[in-house]
Amino acid sequence: MVSRGIEPDVVNAAVKAGFDDMVDCALRAEALKAVSCRPEFEPLSIAFKRVMNILKGFEGGAVDKGLFDAIEEGALYDSYISVKAELGPLLRRDGGDRMPTAGDYEKALILMLSLKPEIDRFFDNVMVMAEDQQVRRNRLALLWHIARLFLKVGDLSAIAVAG
Repeated sequence: MVSRGIEPDVVNAAVKAGFDDMVDCALRAEALKAVSCRPEFEPLSIAFKRVMNILKGFEGGAVDKGLFDAIEEGALYDSYISVKAELGPLLRRDGGDRMPTAGDYEKALILMLSLKPEIDRFFDNVMVMAEDQQVRRNRLALLWHIARLFLKVGDLSAIAVAG
C-alpha cells in the first residue's frame, strides 16, 4: 500500500485491528492515513499507546458505574457510550451488501478523536492502578472497552509519531 501513499506503520495499524477482508483493511488504512494528519491525532496516539501498555495481560470485563469514585471516570464512560452509539451505523456490516467505506472509517476515527479531552482528564486525575482491586479492575475495564472501540478501525499504537 506504500504505492498508494500509505506508510507501512499505518498499514500495520489497520492489519493489527483485523485482516479477514483485504478490501476492508485497505479502507481502514486509507482512513487512518487521512486522520493521522490531524493535529489531535498525535497526542491521542500517544495516549492510546499508554492505554495498550496499561492493559497488557488484562483480559477485559464489564464496567460497573457503581465503582466510579472520580468524576472523570463517569465523564469518560458517558462519552464512550455516546461515541459508541454514534459509531454503530458507521462500522456496521448489515449482513447484506453494506460494508463500511473509507469515508465511514474516517468519520468514525474523527468521532473517536472527540474522546481525547475526556481521556486526558481521566489520566490527569485518576490513578488507574488503584490499591482497591475492584476499582483497579473497573478502571482497566473502562480503558479496555475504549481500546476495543478504536481497534475496530486500527491499532493506533502501531503508528509512529514524533512524541
